[in-house]
Amino acid sequence: MNRALIFKRVISVIMVIFLMVGAVPVSAAEQPEEVTLYEVDDYIAEPDVQQETYAEAASLSSTSSAATSGVCGDNLTWVFDEATGTLTISGTGEMDFVDQPWESFGSRIKCITIYNGVSTIENEAFYFCRNVESVTIPSSVVKIGVKAFSGCSSLTSIVVPSNVSTIGSKAFDRCGFKSAGPIGGNYDYEYGWTDSIPAYAFYGCDSLTSLVIPESITTVGYFFVGECTGLKTAGPIGSGCDYQFGWKNAIPDGAFRNCSGLVSVELPDGLISIGYLAFQNCSKLASVNIPGSVTTLKPATFQGCKSLKTAGPSGGDYNIILGSSSTIPDYAFADHENLTSIIIPDGVTSIGTSAFRSCSSLSYVYIPDSVVEMGPGVFSGCTQLLSAGPVGSGNNIEFGWQDSIPAYAFYDCDALMTVKLPEGITTIGKYAFSFSSSISEVIIPDSVKSIADYAFYKCDGLANISLSKNLELMGEYAFGHCSSLVTINIPSKLKRIEEGSFTGCSSLRSVVLSEGLTNISTWAFEDCSSLIYVKIPSTLTAISTMAFDGCTSMTTAGPFGGGYNYEFLWKEEIPDSIFGWNENLTKVVIPTGIMCIGSEAFYSCTNLVSVELRPGIKEIERSAFSNCSSLQGIVFPESIETLGMSAFDASTEIKFSGNAPSCDEAYYATHTFSNSATIYYVEGTSGWTDSGDYDPDNNTWKGYKLATWNPDDEPDAGGESNTIEVPKGEYLIHVVDSNGRPLPGATVVYDSITKYTDIHGDALFDQFTIGTPAITVRLAGYETWTNANSNWEKSESRYETIVLYSKDEGAYKLSEALYSSSEDMSHPYNLLVNTKTVSKLNTGNLVGDFGMGSFFISCRATDISNVSAYQLWQGEKKVAESVNGFFELHVDHFEKGGDCFVRVVANDGTSVDTSINLQIDTNEVNKDNSIKISEGKVTIKVGDDVPFIGGQNVEVKLPDELPIDFEFTDTKVHIGFNIKRFDSDNNKEDKWQNMKETLESLSNLGKLELDKTTEKELDELIKENKSMQLPGTGSVKVYLLGYAEADWGSSVAQGSLYLVVKASTKTIDFNTVVVSVPVTVQIKVTADMKFGGDVSYNWSENTFNTGIALDLTVGLNAFGGVGVGKLVGVGAYGDAKLLVESELKGTDPGLKKIDLTGELGLKAYIAWFTYERAFAHRTWHIYTANNTRAGISLLNASNSFSAGNYNVEALDYLANESAWIGYPISTFAIGASTAFKTLLDGTYRNSQPTMVSNGNALYAAFLRADTTTNKVYAALSYFNGNGWSEPVHVDEKAILDDAPQLLSDSSGNLWMAYASTTSAADTNSIASYATNQNIVVGSVDTSANFTEQKRYTPSLGAYAHMQTLAVVNGAPTLFWVESVIIDEDDIFSSNSNTIKYGVYSGGTWSKAQTLTTINYPIRQLAAGDSGVACNIDTDNDLNTTNDLRLTTYSMSGVGSVIANGVTGNVTYGTLPGTNTTNFIWNGDGVLYCGDTSITMPGITNEYAVVGDSVYFSVAEDGGTVLTLMKYDGSGWSEPIRLISSSAESRYFENLSAAELNGKDYVFGLNTAVDISEDSVTPDKNLVWASVDPVSDLRIDSVDYDAAAAIPGEQIQVALTVVNGGDHAVSNVQVTVNGAAQTIGSINLAPGESAEIPISITCPNTETAFNICVTAQNEILADDFNPDDNSYELTLGLANLVTYLSYEQIGTSRTLVASVTNEGISPASGTVVFYDAEGSSYGKTDFKELESGGVVVVRLPLPDSFAGKYDGGNVSVEVSSEQNELFEFDNSATAYLYESTGISIDTVVSTSAGIEAQVTYYGQPNGANVFCAFYDLQGRMVSSQMLALNIGTQTVTFSDVANATEAKVFVLSTSNCPLCKSKGISF
Repeated sequence: MNRALIFKRVISVIMVIFLMVGAVPVSAAEQPEEVTLYEVDDYIAEPDVQQETYAEAASLSSTSSAATSGVCGDNLTWVFDEATGTLTISGTGEMDFVDQPWESFGSRIKCITIYNGVSTIENEAFYFCRNVESVTIPSSVVKIGVKAFSGCSSLTSIVVPSNVSTIGSKAFDRCGFKSAGPIGGNYDYEYGWTDSIPAYAFYGCDSLTSLVIPESITTVGYFFVGECTGLKTAGPIGSGCDYQFGWKNAIPDGAFRNCSGLVSVELPDGLISIGYLAFQNCSKLASVNIPGSVTTLKPATFQGCKSLKTAGPSGGDYNIILGSSSTIPDYAFADHENLTSIIIPDGVTSIGTSAFRSCSSLSYVYIPDSVVEMGPGVFSGCTQLLSAGPVGSGNNIEFGWQDSIPAYAFYDCDALMTVKLPEGITTIGKYAFSFSSSISEVIIPDSVKSIADYAFYKCDGLANISLSKNLELMGEYAFGHCSSLVTINIPSKLKRIEEGSFTGCSSLRSVVLSEGLTNISTWAFEDCSSLIYVKIPSTLTAISTMAFDGCTSMTTAGPFGGGYNYEFLWKEEIPDSIFGWNENLTKVVIPTGIMCIGSEAFYSCTNLVSVELRPGIKEIERSAFSNCSSLQGIVFPESIETLGMSAFDASTEIKFSGNAPSCDEAYYATHTFSNSATIYYVEGTSGWTDSGDYDPDNNTWKGYKLATWNPDDEPDAGGESNTIEVPKGEYLIHVVDSNGRPLPGATVVYDSITKYTDIHGDALFDQFTIGTPAITVRLAGYETWTNANSNWEKSESRYETIVLYSKDEGAYKLSEALYSSSEDMSHPYNLLVNTKTVSKLNTGNLVGDFGMGSFFISCRATDISNVSAYQLWQGEKKVAESVNGFFELHVDHFEKGGDCFVRVVANDGTSVDTSINLQIDTNEVNKDNSIKISEGKVTIKVGDDVPFIGGQNVEVKLPDELPIDFEFTDTKVHIGFNIKRFDSDNNKEDKWQNMKETLESLSNLGKLELDKTTEKELDELIKENKSMQLPGTGSVKVYLLGYAEADWGSSVAQGSLYLVVKASTKTIDFNTVVVSVPVTVQIKVTADMKFGGDVSYNWSENTFNTGIALDLTVGLNAFGGVGVGKLVGVGAYGDAKLLVESELKGTDPGLKKIDLTGELGLKAYIAWFTYERAFAHRTWHIYTANNTRAGISLLNASNSFSAGNYNVEALDYLANESAWIGYPISTFAIGASTAFKTLLDGTYRNSQPTMVSNGNALYAAFLRADTTTNKVYAALSYFNGNGWSEPVHVDEKAILDDAPQLLSDSSGNLWMAYASTTSAADTNSIASYATNQNIVVGSVDTSANFTEQKRYTPSLGAYAHMQTLAVVNGAPTLFWVESVIIDEDDIFSSNSNTIKYGVYSGGTWSKAQTLTTINYPIRQLAAGDSGVACNIDTDNDLNTTNDLRLTTYSMSGVGSVIANGVTGNVTYGTLPGTNTTNFIWNGDGVLYCGDTSITMPGITNEYAVVGDSVYFSVAEDGGTVLTLMKYDGSGWSEPIRLISSSAESRYFENLSAAELNGKDYVFGLNTAVDISEDSVTPDKNLVWASVDPVSDLRIDSVDYDAAAAIPGEQIQVALTVVNGGDHAVSNVQVTVNGAAQTIGSINLAPGESAEIPISITCPNTETAFNICVTAQNEILADDFNPDDNSYELTLGLANLVTYLSYEQIGTSRTLVASVTNEGISPASGTVVFYDAEGSSYGKTDFKELESGGVVVVRLPLPDSFAGKYDGGNVSVEVSSEQNELFEFDNSATAYLYESTGISIDTVVSTSAGIEAQVTYYGQPNGANVFCAFYDLQGRMVSSQMLALNIGTQTVTFSDVANATEAKVFVLSTSNCPLCKSKGISF
């Protein structure tokens, strides 16, 4: 058996024996002088007497034949006279017999006469002679035996002479005496004793009701009044009490002992002392008033007085009134099982041994500080004492001991739970608290220097103890078997941990050993099976064998702060044998700086498998890792020089990075490593194959096999991270110290559940879902943290970091520093851990935070009891002061930067500082970007470096229109926004006031958890109660309402507008958001919004009352031109996503980021000159919450207006142009839907086709190019119903034609105009091309032959362009613009423009005439029957749009502005549904004509009006859809999709449409675009189509409540099905995975939609469900787009949501990524951290993260990282192995703020020495500046340290001889570096 175990069991047995016998083993020196302990025990013991019953005695009777005389001793005879009943005994000497000689006559004896000469009366001599009436006892009798007269119940009087010195137990038991007193007092029992009464004198006289003891009696024997139950009261003679005594000065020993009937006692004034055992076992004694004159109480005075419950000084209501005795004697109250409280009077100086031993009901004791001495075992066995502490502490025992806690003081006090020892105690005696199993916490003052052996042994409940920092001695087994002890912090003055000090502490988890400790003895931590952390100081030199035996969790060792089980602080050397024989150790890391590992340091660590030797190690001594049989794969750094004998004698795989070491193998050949070892070396290093130890024949070195290796081939793990998984429904508490280091073994109480932090400082709890849990965190040596009475809120990420401050840092360190934008401190932000940035520009634009520049900080000190003030500082500026720690602040109070701290000022004037992570920024980096919420929309200003939307305001509009009503009363004008008007005039003013109060209450609802009353009031007020079905959510209630009022005559109404969105769902697809981007023709929007929570928004204040999480992904599918007529061929193409992440609820509300990602491209043409710009495969950070954006310099679309960017495009691509394909009509399939037919495949990219109808045929004009001549010419073709004719050249001599236009007049004549470049032009010059361009016009015959009739030549240096044809006043008329060209950019922006025209009349075209002159650039020109319309750029800035003026000019030259800001295409015609012909234009999804506007979703510049139809191209998914809307005489149809090019990623451009023989046709270019990193390459086909009947049934949306999806249960899915065709469909059918669903009869008219409910069982893994809709009697293949008839709904997906925070705690910086699986399926993946340069810095994998689970990854950042990237972004990305519901939230970004509070600014060498300029602000507890001096060899030869003050200062260090380098550090008081060091060489 283990020796320690045997020893412990022996100790336990001895202690049990002590408890059983009721004695306390103490040395002779500790015993009181007056009485020995065995004497006391004799007093306590009952006499050993015969226990015969009276019934047995009664059976004895005499017989007639019995003898009447006999012998009863050697010289004694007896005679019984039967006639008189008299028994006579005579003679001399002692009675001597076994049985009564007169036993036969016992019941007939009436009188007993004993003659003089008889000296003793034998035991039971007259036992049960019940009829004896008188007894004569002569003076010769000296002894009366046990039970001599017991049972003589008729004996009513007796005289006991004074010579009787011994009376046996119960001698007069059951006698009839009623009174007793001295002879002559006329008592029943008269005695003659004058100075002492023998033991048992009156014992058992239960009839005795009166007893008088004269003053002369000074001594009484044992139990002399024992069991005299008739004596109820006691007092001085004359008091009338039952028991009257004459003692005046002293109560003799045992005076009332065992007087079990005694109820009360009256003690005389003047009494000085009370003797030993005076009242022992007076079990009914209820009150004792000890006079103040009493100065002495002897031991066991009140022992066993069970009815005495309270004791205290005079003047109080106590059972025992204690006098002025200076001593509470030994055993004074021992065994008082009913004593509940005692207050020791002031003046008592000592309390004796076991004074209160086994007072099992004692629950309160007050011991004044006058008590300076206490005997052993004073409270041992007091099982009701719950707590102990100094006077005034409110504990069960309040004491003022000045010096020591006696041995056994609280031994076996098994109810004692907490002990707080007062300052001044220096010693805790042996066994002082041992076996007190309920003690949970002991607070030991710093005055304690010694804790004796076994002091807390077997304190099973002891979980927390704070040791004195001055502790110098801790005895053996002092805390042995404290099985609940969790953590211990060993102070620095303790040099040794003795044998068994913590053995068997099975719950011990964390041990911090301070600097100064040198030795750990055998079994010190034996069987500490839960131990996970030991901090080892650098001073420790010896750990004895078996010290950590049985500590099975202690498996790793390494440098401090690395997360190892053993963390050591050795600086240069690992001591000898320090971890020897540690069989639990598996991993060891030897840090940089350690140069030597001592002998046998890790000897026989047989389970050690990994040793990491970091650079710097030079020597490993003898047997350091000997017999480590599991250790393989060792890598030695280049620094290793010497290896000792048998250092690695069990290792077989050895790798060296540098030169060969020296090996000590003097005694054992080839014994440094295993004989079978292979040594790997790096080629090029020395000492291997180039040494004498090398054997080339066998390729061995010193007998070991050799091989080579390359360190560069080894994988680089990057940064070391710590990962913990938080299961679903659990909450993680992470506990760190003030420098951010994890604290293992901390006790965390989370809503009454107690757990302990692991090696990483983590503890997991069940998540507290309702309310706020009460949390307390404790750790030995640290201040306790609690969230009680604070503003703390649980984190939505289910991860919380809590900072504990050491006792040395003070109780005034902040336990709480919270930021909130709300005064009620809702959604607070922890400034002790995370960095919060507030913008000085944040005064209404909501840059980075939804605030107005105001914010609040709430602080709380760890101990608030003596705090007088809290001060908030920034550097040397005191910003604010508060008495309660609450600050109302504004950004204007601060300067840019950080350096913020809170100073807590105590009542005594002392103060303690705590840094807070508050940064003030000015947003200078991101000044081009902003976000604003107002006027019902979110507006984002985008910087110029973002493609397409650069320089623009991106608007996200709200989906509701607001009904506005006015109401007039006698005094007010009331305005209601979406408010019901009051029908009745009664009390209208009051009703408006009540309504106003109801609305205003919304602002005060906080979390807006509306009760039924408020909801009812809202329902009564709201005019339009919106209830939207949003895909992926279910029903979401949207309230938009408000109120304003103004006095009569006022021009300003004031009020508030409220948006209340009430939703309880997690995920929303929001398809109703519109984003407008003016520089492109079309932005088609798709959007995904992640949304959760209830929100109200106060528009008048631009503030949210509470918030939601909002993540928008808006898809931008760009298509069309830029709205400038000069760019006659232009296309904007691409597909990108706009990601908007914002946090409207939580700890950090505000917009997080807006990113544009994807590919976009622009291609523009002027003649054969082209411009292109590609924005491919990039991400542009439009906005980030930290106001920092990647530095991208990209040109936006406005560069298409710079002529220098245009070049002649080569025509070699036309080598693949197809032959003309006229498509004879007879080849068309019967019933085919509308489809493009190609005329030319791969044609000229700037062909600019156009088409008209003259009623008999369709005619088309377009440009073609000849690759052999490089000429571009106009061509004509016609369609007669059978096919298109072969194209005809318009002019065989053409060089460069451009922009053909066609017109069919009212007579059916066909006219054509186009631009033609003359031969004088330099075709490589865009300016020469422009100034040599003519406008040609002529007629076209029915065979598409052109006849030129007029050529208009511009003035010299002018540019004729923008030609257009119209019938004006019945005559064909040609209009064009003539622009003066000074430089080539005037082609786009000439300020000198003339609108010219020519009229066909009388068979000829007129000369050019001037309509008007315009001195602004003209963007576009259109013509109609009354004149022209042109778009004029009034600010001459082609990059702006709001200054555009669409102006009409009549033929008389009179102009009129008809619209502003028009960026769309302007045409002329009759808009269906109107009776007038006018100019038409498009914009923002609307078609305008005069005052008429028609909403046409997605309409672009590519539109055409034909009869009652409008055809237009809609951008969709990287292409377009040809779309039709028809007017049926009463209204417009829904958009009808005709032809989709998006599946082929094609765009339909240059759209023309015309009618022929009742059928519509479309004509144009079908374009594919390849966007690469640096080019935009289109491929264009010339196409046409006849418009045929369209079937288009589609699933428009699929809606379900993702939050309600529970595996195995039904999910209600709502399908929105739309009939997008042009005819009605009947009996819609739905299938899911081919299985028909029962949905009833559903019929849909054209454009109509219906919501169809279906049910699907939710899977528990990712599962796809194919939902398909069809119409009865229609073939799916004939549908316009069969693909949109189906929807693949994937359920059971995982969904990883990623957050990244940047924690700054003290000197540590940590990136913390939390990944939550908000989906259903388990997810596996990888978390990758990226530095500011985009390089991977750390990577962590996770597996099978369950639904609701969280993975928390902590990546500590070294100083080098933070210093390098201060002021930059770092990020984290999560990749999943599974498909996800969303992926946009798989990444997050954090910003590293520069640390400017503490820095070393300069270090210089001067004549005075080394001077350093240091900036220092507010580091808690001060800091020091440290200078180290080094010699040429890099050895530190000296160091100096100076204290720092607040501010910037210069410190000087004296020069050191032989030093060549100095390095300066700023260190905390615990020697932690606070900033980067700086050095100098000299």
